[in-house]
Amino acid sequence: MRSGFVRSAQMESSFLCAKCSDVLLPEQCCLIHAAAFRDREHAYLLAADPGVGKSTQVRTLQELYPGEFSVICGDRPALKLTDDGRVMVHMTPWNGKENWGGAPAAPLSDLIFLKRGESSSLRQLTVREAVLPLWSSLIHTAEMEEGIRQAAEFATGLLSRIRTWEFVNGGIPDSSKMLYEQLLRRE
Repeated sequence: MRSGFVRSAQMESSFLCAKCSDVLLPEQCCLIHAAAFRDREHAYLLAADPGVGKSTQVRTLQELYPGEFSVICGDRPALKLTDDGRVMVHMTPWNGKENWGGAPAAPLSDLIFLKRGESSSLRQLTVREAVLPLWSSLIHTAEMEEGIRQAAEFATGLLSRIRTWEFVNGGIPDSSKMLYEQLLRRE
């Protein structure tokens, strides 16, 4: 009985999140299923299916590099396409199971699609390669044609402004160190 209640509450929260994103889309804003973290100047998104290790990667980066990263939103941050060509990452009430968040909004530098694998790797994606993972990460109901069109326009705007990556996690902490060395370290 209790597990049914939890599932129902999770579904209700997910539906509310998607409806909220639908309302934001006309304003060039959308929610995304990703963990959002930042350094001093830039935000990063780590997107993956539930249970793949977004939170584990962020936690490991914080442990390996104390004080360098803070969490904007543990899950489902809001992205805003701005008139000056940036993508701003904002906290939302949906902070994930860890209830992480609170770091100030920051301009998005990179969107990283996380996968599990035998060995760690990082490679930049082409726009064509990034379209499907991005589309499956954006949160919206897709109830009406206009909403689908708005989400597609948002995805196009997002992909024209940022870099996207495929990050294969071959094991913690080595994969986190590789991600830091190859992408996140700022000199």
